[in-house]
Amino acid sequence: MTANAKAPKISVKPSSLRFEPMNAGGLLGSSSPKSVVIENTGLSDLILGTINIDNIADFSLNNNCPPILESGASCTIDFSFLPSDVGVREGFITINTNDPKKPAALVKFTGKGE
Repeated sequence: MTANAKAPKISVKPSSLRFEPMNAGGLLGSSSPKSVVIENTGLSDLILGTINIDNIADFSLNNNCPPILESGASCTIDFSFLPSDVGVREGFITINTNDPKKPAALVKFTGKGE
């Protein structure tokens, strides 16, 4: 007997977020949150590992995802923008997974402080 396990598969939508220009320094608070949907479109459990953050000082995130997503399950990560200074602000996160074809999913964000 042999068995063929079907791998997990991560889907991230959208893979980038663009925030409207905001006043720098937080006088008016942060932007309305924007969500990224993480889904397991594979046939076995998707393990969501560490989230690596790069240059995210002007963005905040709220991770609503469990450590394991069953087949067909989804979750969201919400992001807000609060620029600390004027100019274009950029950042990204990398979500590490057990998806053999995409072991790390990238989400980029941009916004502008005024």
